[in-house]
Amino acid sequence: MLVIAAVLLCVISFLGYANEQNFSSYGILFAVKALEWTPVDSSNLLSVFWASTLVCRCVSIVSAKYVKVSTLLFASTLTGLVGTILMASMTNVTPYALWIGASLLGLGNGNVLANALNAGK
Repeated sequence: MLVIAAVLLCVISFLGYANEQNFSSYGILFAVKALEWTPVDSSNLLSVFWASTLVCRCVSIVSAKYVKVSTLLFASTLTGLVGTILMASMTNVTPYALWIGASLLGLGNGNVLANALNAGK
């Protein structure tokens, strides 16, 4: 059972870090090319993503002592999914959806490091 949990955690960690890299490269490109934002605005969007990731990492590392790994994984997955769906479905309606979705996606990715640190317990 421990081996299955370790493999699952490795897969989730890999997908979380891949998600960070994909948004960092393609999120900027999408904002500049498809939405015709300025490079400064798209860089600000990326800053919001990384700032929300940092805030969530700091909070989740501290709270990892008190919360189960499964709860952190569920919260991370749900928050990232809501952010992704919001960005994919509402970006053409309002640009605020991209800002809110990027921050939710950053919050969802922030728990990956805490899960990896907490899994050794």
